[in-house]
Amino acid sequence: MKLISINAEHSNHFSKTMPFLTTEMADVVCVQECTQPIQNALEDLGYHTHFGTTVLHDKDGKVVPAGNLFASLIPAVVYTQYYYEPAEELTAFDPSRVRESFKQGLINATLVIDGTEYTIITTHFTWTLDGSAPSKNQKDDLDALLKYTEKLPEHILVGDFNIPRLHNPLYKKLTDVYTDQIPKEFKSSLDKDLHRVGNDPEKSILFTDYMVDYLFTKGTYTAPHVELIFGVSDHAAIVATIHKEN
Repeated sequence: MKLISINAEHSNHFSKTMPFLTTEMADVVCVQECTQPIQNALEDLGYHTHFGTTVLHDKDGKVVPAGNLFASLIPAVVYTQYYYEPAEELTAFDPSRVRESFKQGLINATLVIDGTEYTIITTHFTWTLDGSAPSKNQKDDLDALLKYTEKLPEHILVGDFNIPRLHNPLYKKLTDVYTDQIPKEFKSSLDKDLHRVGNDPEKSILFTDYMVDYLFTKGTYTAPHVELIFGVSDHAAIVATIHKEN
């Protein structure tokens, strides 16, 4: 199975993201920070899609949802699960009330490709200002996420985690359960040329030692070929070949 995961930063890089996805035509595409133009374009390519809203943005006076997207070339059994929800219904994003403006959700999908059943979880995990120091919200949300996933059969967990490898102690908590399939030669998954702070010398570590996008596996899944493709969004795209023992 060929899988792609990408944080698309809404549709800010649409002219780069969609030609890439069109050329690759992976069996499964997981998109974080997805908006409707990307969902529509994938459906036009023949993908079956499932969208889970995590935040609402006010764009030119119109409320626009963004969130996680699961897309597959064959139908899948798919649903959204939230591991954090604010007490009140979402309204347009308010930077002064970030926790009240986001749901933290995942998409759980099961599908059969060439006789093998795959379970894939994708999420855009909780953000914190200092990636090396987990906030209480990150700690609470990771506990809730892992409490949910521990009940599942073996699976793939993929997405943007906002937990820099070897900097944030929550990385170890994840790798106590999962195998990190991103090759160690990749030090960062942020794209200096397309990221909004790419030209800020004080932020240079983000592009030299800040791996935050992951492909985790649990059980008999293996990923014999994984690469990061830059130049398609402000985050690199993960492109992976996945095998599973039957």
